[in-house]
Amino acid sequence: MIKDRIMDFADVPGTILLRPHGFDSEDGGGDYDFLEVGGDQLGLRIEESLGKPLVKITRTYVHQRYYEWGQIDVLPSLEWNGFRYADAEAVMASAIVGPEGFRRARLGHDGVISWLTSLLWGGFYKEKYDGIITSAAHDDSECFYESLEWALGVGWADEMMAWAQRGEARKSAKHVKSIRMALKWKQFRRSGGDTICSVARHWWCEARHHLKPQLPMLAFVGPDGSGKSSVIAGVADKLSKMGLQQKFLHWRPYGVQGREDLGQPVSNPHADLPRGWLSSTVKLGVLFWDWWLASLTVLKHARAKTSLVISDRYYNDMLVDPIRYRYGAGLGLARRVFKRFPQPELVFVLVGDPEIILPRKREIPMDILSQQLVLYRNLERRLGDRGRLINVNDSLEDVIEDVFSHLKAYLRGEKKELFKADMSRHLRVAQFVPHYPSVEGISAYCRGLSKEMNLISPGSCPVITLRTELKNLSGDEELLHYPHNSRNPMSLPKDLIRDLENNVHQLDGVVFHGAYHPKVGMLRRHLTRIGIPFIFVPHDPYVPELTQHHALRKWAFWHVFEKRTIRNAVAVQLLAGEHERPLRELGFDIPTEVIPNGCELETISEIPDQVRIPGTGDRVRIQFIGRMDRNHKGLDLLVEAFGQFVREGSFNEVDLILTGNDWEDREELENLSLKLGLKDRVFFTGPRPEHSLVIHSEADVVILPSRFDGFGLCIVEAMLAARPVLVSRRAGVSSHVDDAGGGWLFEPTVEGIKDGLIQACLARLEWPAMGEANRHYVVNNLTWKQAAQKTLDMYRRHF
Repeated sequence: MIKDRIMDFADVPGTILLRPHGFDSEDGGGDYDFLEVGGDQLGLRIEESLGKPLVKITRTYVHQRYYEWGQIDVLPSLEWNGFRYADAEAVMASAIVGPEGFRRARLGHDGVISWLTSLLWGGFYKEKYDGIITSAAHDDSECFYESLEWALGVGWADEMMAWAQRGEARKSAKHVKSIRMALKWKQFRRSGGDTICSVARHWWCEARHHLKPQLPMLAFVGPDGSGKSSVIAGVADKLSKMGLQQKFLHWRPYGVQGREDLGQPVSNPHADLPRGWLSSTVKLGVLFWDWWLASLTVLKHARAKTSLVISDRYYNDMLVDPIRYRYGAGLGLARRVFKRFPQPELVFVLVGDPEIILPRKREIPMDILSQQLVLYRNLERRLGDRGRLINVNDSLEDVIEDVFSHLKAYLRGEKKELFKADMSRHLRVAQFVPHYPSVEGISAYCRGLSKEMNLISPGSCPVITLRTELKNLSGDEELLHYPHNSRNPMSLPKDLIRDLENNVHQLDGVVFHGAYHPKVGMLRRHLTRIGIPFIFVPHDPYVPELTQHHALRKWAFWHVFEKRTIRNAVAVQLLAGEHERPLRELGFDIPTEVIPNGCELETISEIPDQVRIPGTGDRVRIQFIGRMDRNHKGLDLLVEAFGQFVREGSFNEVDLILTGNDWEDREELENLSLKLGLKDRVFFTGPRPEHSLVIHSEADVVILPSRFDGFGLCIVEAMLAARPVLVSRRAGVSSHVDDAGGGWLFEPTVEGIKDGLIQACLARLEWPAMGEANRHYVVNNLTWKQAAQKTLDMYRRHF
């Protein structure tokens, strides 16, 4: 028990037990006051025996240690504001051994110390000390009088001695000011220089505590029914047991005087209409003044002493529920103003399942409650290290313990623990793909991912698109359609921004797709302002080659938008592990997640019954599928390498077919092939209407010569079509090709591609077996079902 461990301090030399209140409690907790001149030796012994306290406050007159079970105060001297009101050395010299085995102050000293401590520090008289003061005045009158005379002089010693002997010590409460003045004059006359130094040390120490209080301000927010009041009461009980006081607020401080009633229960928080823009803006100003005035005065003073400030709701609650506070101006304005308010050290955000919270307090409809819960989670993320997300689905006792454990960790100086994700919680995360659907990799990625995620968790993966015409839809995706036709690449639909601000779609987060995308850069700014978290999937590694095309434009975009998109994301999703290094080399320490692309197994049915077996035709078809982008896809390297391959080898039966949309470079690539004399060996088909697996099935080998590539979904599809593949080592899919054993890897250079072509053609007889190995690998490792489950788990960790 604590009591037994406290007893071990009895053998510390030069120590006196002043207040043994803790020995009166059954569990040994409570309040123990010791006197030790200097206070250092006993302090070390306490921490060796009981461990580091949750809170330690060192003042000139007391060293306070607060544990979960109670507090221990070690007084290095007996003083008030630097003025000594008892001779600690004399008290120590005449101490006696008490019933607990501790050395105790003799009765006369104990009576004066008990009397003057509350009188000087609190300005009041403690009735509970009547007995000890009267006994000291009668049974140890000489010591009692000498102690009063030492502190206050003969005049006040005579007066107070008479009060004490008549049992009228309470009369002293009417003369606190005069008694304090007598103490000051007595100490100045005894030792003016020492007293001045002592007073200066005291006030310098107090100034430091006021400039940087050790005790935090706590705020609790959450929807009606989340149990804020009950949780606060439970936490307050635990703090009181520690010996820490609390100062309570509700929503705002109400100036220096505060407010006696902390607000009445609200039965209909949305009954009143919002104020107008002007009056709402004025209210913001009043709120700003109110918080700063109180924060710099009464709240800071309370925290500098022994009080935690606890606010039931606070100003940021208005960002979640502006109607409750009748706020009618823009939330962006409020958000910017609130950044300049005094900030609580900890904000506990109470959330849970709406089905559990609503029956506790049916004040708002289920749909509004669900929307508020999403916004509260977003608020907690925006608070960063100050926010703590608390799950109120559990019992009240467990919730209180959870809050208190976070508070204890903060007081110990520990970093914020990651919120333990509920891996069964339903999430709704939108993919932002403005050009969806289109015939390129990102659309294919989102189509496959959305379909499988919605099968696992219905409604979990909608796609936000801005296209005016929707073609080639699979029918399996959920679209949030905001048709927008503007020549301005940075423009976004106003109704999209409005719906995101109001969280109409009840989104837990958004996923951005594509590096250097203007609309991603613009929407990122809005989400950061609104407080909706996002994950960024660049789809390409940040290698130097990425900026070679439109270099100046990308340089400007990087500094204005791109790096902020990366920095403000809750995580960056990479398609291959090797893409992390370029990101780190740019100085980012953001969390990363690696989840590769997948493929839709059911698309195998698109392959014709009579399909080409690789390597069995009269002519060999080397197939590329993708956009005609010479810089990114390395198509200029491919054409030059194929020219050398034709000239230097004996592979006259090999043709190169390039299929896909033009990306400004087709004409230049065609001219290059003509210049190299490859008119009858290199064919540009443009985009084809057939499914990509049909096109892959017509090929013998599929090639991806990219200078850099996020993944290479076309290669996964080729592997599913049982084709051997030739892949650049700079493509994210290259490690999977290596693991599958169904292809060749090369450096994206003319020489590297040429050597790869030669190696592939020399192994022509192995192509069928290699194709089957590729299909087997994809079926077992690279399906959208597997990718969707990994992605959903990732979203639950970060959203």
